[in-house]
Amino acid sequence: MTSTAFDRLNKAFQQGGIDDALAQLAAHLRVEKKYHELFEVRKMQLRRKHDLPLMSPDSSQLAGELRDEFEKGLLDACREVGMLLLRNYQIREGWMYLRAVDDPDAVRDTLSELSVPDDRREELVELLFQEGLDPVRGYQLLLDQNGTCNAITALDGRIGSMAPEAQTATAGALINHLYSELISNVRSHIERQEETAPADGSLRELIQERPWLTEGGNYHVDTSHLSSVVRLARHVHEETSLRYTLDFCAYGKQLDDQLQYPGTAPFEQLYESHELYYSALLDERTDEAIEYFREKANSTDAYYEGTQAAEVYVELLMRCGRGEESIAESVRLLPPGTHTTGLAPSLLELSTRFGNFDAYLQACEDQDDILGYVSGLALRQSSGDDPINTK
Repeated sequence: MTSTAFDRLNKAFQQGGIDDALAQLAAHLRVEKKYHELFEVRKMQLRRKHDLPLMSPDSSQLAGELRDEFEKGLLDACREVGMLLLRNYQIREGWMYLRAVDDPDAVRDTLSELSVPDDRREELVELLFQEGLDPVRGYQLLLDQNGTCNAITALDGRIGSMAPEAQTATAGALINHLYSELISNVRSHIERQEETAPADGSLRELIQERPWLTEGGNYHVDTSHLSSVVRLARHVHEETSLRYTLDFCAYGKQLDDQLQYPGTAPFEQLYESHELYYSALLDERTDEAIEYFREKANSTDAYYEGTQAAEVYVELLMRCGRGEESIAESVRLLPPGTHTTGLAPSLLELSTRFGNFDAYLQACEDQDDILGYVSGLALRQSSGDDPINTK
């Protein structure tokens, strides 16, 4: 503080005591943007309000409603200081205070109003994507800022913990990003080779009659990126993203064998098997795809190789709207109590989705799971499919 500031502080103390001095100090710290110190002043003011010693460490001397009021005052101070730090582009520091406030909408709204400088973009991505405040916007920023490789790694580590809507949106953003990069590179290659720009068309249309594009081990986008995006696309539901991924599969199948990395069961033949999977989701080659993944589930030893093949099969049945089959096959391949990866919905989730609890209730009875049985009865009644309530 300057000597003038100290003078004002002394004058405030002489005129109104410590309360006026604290108010003067708070105003000074706001102007100087010393927000951490401001928080300490707000705590001192709060202690004064509740007749606690000025330097008391906590509110342990208070009880009941007074303690609740003190804690509310602390949260108000956290909100004030946190928002001031955000607006000053000290994003990570602001979140230290705002995390306790538990008002993500307010934080999102504030961040959406800011034009964050480039040297603070990493902090913004951390808050939006890693902390989950707005994963879709955060992921798009990450793609724009850090490129495909880092974006794939980041999404791979986070997508399992996201809400379904965020999974679809972030995976869709990644697909769009890679598709734009790949088709641009393919078009440039064609133009160089044919000395004229190709007609507009999809990636599949561009490569269909041009096998020379990938001859001699040639490729137009990092092939590890391509295989990763084809795998992550299993989280999407939107048609355009699924169509783009089918084009990725068509391109991937044309790559040199050494560039077609094997997947894990049931996607050992990465591009061929994913092409079947995504085609079925688009109501194309559905019977063929279901038969293929049924055989994979039946031929995979879940004990030694895990349950992923069975889970993919059950999930595919569900996504194709085959409710009765998905429930029956879940009972056969993934009965309650099976240790799974969480990829496929549980038998209870399938029963709730399709409004059929008979198989679930029978499975609970077979396993002497009386708690699960009662839960199933309650869910069946709430779904309106309870015979007791049928008139």
